[in-house]
Amino acid sequence: MSGHQDHHQEGHHQEAHHQEAHHQEAHVFFEDVNAIESVKFDTAWTTTLNATWDEAARLLEEPRKPQDRLQTPGGKDLMPYLGLTLRELEERKIVHALRFQIVGPTGGAYVDPR
Repeated sequence: MSGHQDHHQEGHHQEAHHQEAHHQEAHVFFEDVNAIESVKFDTAWTTTLNATWDEAARLLEEPRKPQDRLQTPGGKDLMPYLGLTLRELEERKIVHALRFQIVGPTGGAYVDPR
């Protein structure tokens, strides 16, 4: 079984072209709205949103609180989708970009430290 023919497939490149991130790694961006911090990192497309959020919380050094919610920058609630992988989120058009916002309980978020 020699798979030689496979190497010269042309049509394959166009569809991979419009989505440059479809390699091994997904580039994700998390913004913690309350802490006014953000973090960017790469993770596998097969990582669930929940696990990706855990990693973001670790990098932000902001432990997840029970009241925290995850949403898109446009305000779409992502809590029902925490079990989906990043690839599923994109394939199902739940998100258009892997940019997420962590929002805590509203009210008193911006406390003046002075």
